[in-house]
Parts: sequence; C-alpha cells; structure tokens
Amino acid sequence: MTIPTLIANTNGSKYRSQFKKTLSTLNQAVKMNEANYDFNFNSASQACNRTDNPDSVMSVCAIFNGALSGVTIFDYTQLKTPKNTFYYKDLYNKGTTSDTQIKERGVNLYYYQLKDGSFFAFHSPTTTCTLGTKTVEQVMTDTNFHRYCLGWIDVNGVSLPNKEVRCKDGKSHTSDISADCIVPNSPNYMADVFPVIFYDGTVAPGSAAARYVLNTAK
Repeated sequence: MTIPTLIANTNGSKYRSQFKKTLSTLNQAVKMNEANYDFNFNSASQACNRTDNPDSVMSVCAIFNGALSGVTIFDYTQLKTPKNTFYYKDLYNKGTTSDTQIKERGVNLYYYQLKDGSFFAFHSPTTTCTLGTKTVEQVMTDTNFHRYCLGWIDVNGVSLPNKEVRCKDGKSHTSDISADCIVPNSPNYMADVFPVIFYDGTVAPGSAAARYVLNTAK
C-alpha cells in the first residue's frame, strides 16, 4: 500500500468516526431541548432566525441555539459572502445528481459550525418535521418533507474534499434510503459530507450511504 493511499484511508476512517460523533452531538442537543423546553422537530413549525431563543420561539434554530454550546451560526445571506461562496459552489457542484439532497431548495439555508469545526446545515422548515404514521422510507418520497426536513453534516468544514458520501454503485440513495449499499474505505470513496434527515426527536442518516457509514463507523 502506498503512502498516499494509506493517508487517504486513514482520513476516510476519521471522517466516518466524526460523522457518528457529530450525529450523536446533535441528537443529544434535541433531547436536551425536549427536557428543558418540551418541544422537538414535530412542534417546530416556525421559520428560523439565527437569533431564535427556545424560551419564545419553536423553530429548528431555537432547538440548537438553546442546546449546542460553542457554535457559530450562519444564515443564507452570510453564506453568500465571498468568504463562503467558493465552498458552497464547490459543494453544490458535486451534488448535482438526481439522488442527492444537497441542492438549492428556494428556502433559507442555515448552518452551525460546531466546536470541532464540523458543519450542520439545513434549509429552514416552515412546517413540522414528523413521521406521523409513515416510515422513514415513505417520508423520503414526500415532496414537503424532502424540501424542509433535510440537511447535511460536513465533518471537515470548508476543507476539501467537500464530497458527498456515495455507495459502491456511485449513488447516494436518498429517496430509496433502504437500498443495498456498501461504501468502501478507499480513496475513490473518501467523503466528508453526509446527508441527514430530522424528524420528531431524531437526527438520522439521510441516505443509504450515510446509513451504512453510521452502522460501520468505529
């Protein structure tokens, strides 16, 4: 094994572990908000403002504002500054296939930069995000859910590769989230961006590829 390949495989393993860690951090924040303010994504029906306080507003931003510590919050207007333009053009350009969640949706975009440098980004919901009587597989084909209750984690911040995780067949598998999927830990599949979905009291993997990584990460 060559040194560059070894380094790439090590980085790939690090990204996978960081995804699992960041997902756990977000879920702990949701549980903390439920305990302190008695609402979750099922109750958060107001559009976000990065200054939302859970004492007075029930929004996705309020959930994380009240429970995450040491974060920097950005909204859509800030993302259009020169400092961030390259990153988001790069990310969107790499997410143009039909099975990706990483695309412009015509609603405001927010992202949180966590203490470890990872990003959690989402489009501001104006509706509740809940499964109701449906399964995850069913809501992933719902237009309203698919527009508002999706996001992604970039474990590496603005640093490259800014690449969405994909299965061995080259697809992310979002709407068909239960598709068979293997994500090899090799340079060709090294990725730092993982789709997520949020509903009720949960932040979960948002593609078959992200599911596989979560289930196999150490």
